Parts: sequence; structure tokens; C-alpha cells
Amino acid sequence: MAVCHHGLVIVFFRDSACNLVIPENQTLTPFAFLTHTHGLGIMGSIWIVDQSKDWTLIGRANPQDPQSFYPVSTDQEDPDLLRIDRNRVVASRCVMKSGRSRKTMQGNLKM
Repeated sequence: MAVCHHGLVIVFFRDSACNLVIPENQTLTPFAFLTHTHGLGIMGSIWIVDQSKDWTLIGRANPQDPQSFYPVSTDQEDPDLLRIDRNRVVASRCVMKSGRSRKTMQGNLKM
């Protein structure tokens, strides 16, 4: 939750992550990603987290740009880093900016 007072602008973020149910011996390779937020979102990113807690960027985009699928990050020297298997976690981060003078509640639980 973010609350702004006296004209201040607050930048805050919300992370989420999940283990995908992927059969053993199978992998997924992302080829595109999509970000979507409400009007406060200024950046959305998607990551792969491996067992050693190394984070690999799938992609990042401004969610206020036209909603579209964007190609994955090509900055990776090793294409295997973009493979998702049952031992990796997919994580996302939404960065938001608010100058509101009232509470900004997030998610279904309104936290």
C-alpha cells in the first residue's frame, strides 16, 4: 500500500512469483511477453529465477505503451538461461508511481 502526503510522489513495487507445473524432462522457452497494469504502473518485468537464486530477465516494458506481445530479451549470452523447467520459478515485478493523496490498495486482498 502506498500513501502520499503533501504533494510527494512515491515509487513502489509489487513482486509475484510462481512455480509452473511442468512435466519432468520438459522445458518451456518464452518467445514473447506481455505487461499489463493499471494507470499507476510505469514498468513491468518478467524473470526466471533458478535454484541458485540467479535472476534472468525475460523482458521489461512500459505497461502504458500499447498492449502487445513484445519479444524476449536478447541480452542473454546463453540461450539455456531462458529455458523454464520445473526447477525454475517465473517472477514478475510491477513498478508503480503515485502522487495520490489517498491510499492505493493493491490486489484482491486490498493490501
